[in-house]
Amino acid sequence: MVYRQMWGNEAELAKSKTKEAEDAFKLLESILSHTLKINDATVWLSLLDSTPYNPEKPKKPIDVVIPDDPPSELSSRYALQLTLKDKLFSKSRIGKERIAKDRFTKDYSDWLEIKNKTEFNNKLNENRWLESVNLWQEAKSKFELVQKHNNEKILERKRSYLAKDVDAIIDYCDMVLASSRYPNYFSQDWNLNYQADTKIMVVDYSLPSVDDLPKTKSVKYVATRDEFVETTKSVSELNKLYDSVIYQVALRTIHELFEADVVNALSAIVFNGWVNFIEKSTGRDSNACIISVQAEKDEFMAINL
Repeated sequence: MVYRQMWGNEAELAKSKTKEAEDAFKLLESILSHTLKINDATVWLSLLDSTPYNPEKPKKPIDVVIPDDPPSELSSRYALQLTLKDKLFSKSRIGKERIAKDRFTKDYSDWLEIKNKTEFNNKLNENRWLESVNLWQEAKSKFELVQKHNNEKILERKRSYLAKDVDAIIDYCDMVLASSRYPNYFSQDWNLNYQADTKIMVVDYSLPSVDDLPKTKSVKYVATRDEFVETTKSVSELNKLYDSVIYQVALRTIHELFEADVVNALSAIVFNGWVNFIEKSTGRDSNACIISVQAEKDEFMAINL
């Protein structure tokens, strides 16, 4: 029912789930080939943060324009329309002059109030903008200072690595492996042991178990039963895929470390692949090394993977 509400078409959903399953297997089949498209020696560039400060600088508000020019006493609005009576009797004329004067005074007072209020609001908005700009600039400066500090620490680690400091070599190799992306069900845990006198790096790598791999091969919707039916890979197919995955991870790890080794700190790599599993006879958690490979750098890098 949930599928129907989300998709409205069970056959399309089954097709989509099948595509997801196929993509998951393709991803496992390309574990080694994926890394061949990447230059692992550029790990330093990927660590440096060049992200610009994201929030935009506050934009200066546009001043509200005072709608009209100040009223003028010369305007026709305030011109006297005198009749013969007004001309003959000063009292009548004076009354109209007072009305015109009062009209002008009120209009000017209203305009002046709008002008002062508009100028006050414009100034208030400008002050608020200046305050927000100052806060933005402070936050930007703080962001860039932290960014610069972190980048300097990375560059210091790089300088130590280029000087072939033992701890820096281990740290660098750890960064190379950490930047390598695998499916999320890979634990990606490892331990590095560098022997400076022989320039051998020993990698104890935690591998997934065969039970961790995806098993669904395809999904079909059976309309007559109104249900989805999954087809899974057989035990022999899974074991064959698992063997391939293990070999690919071993080769990929060795390749990544050798390719990233720009100071020739590694003469050889020993890869030990460890797996956590449950002993079927006892039901206890166990850990065993299921693959061990030693590779000399010159010989390995001459192989066309």
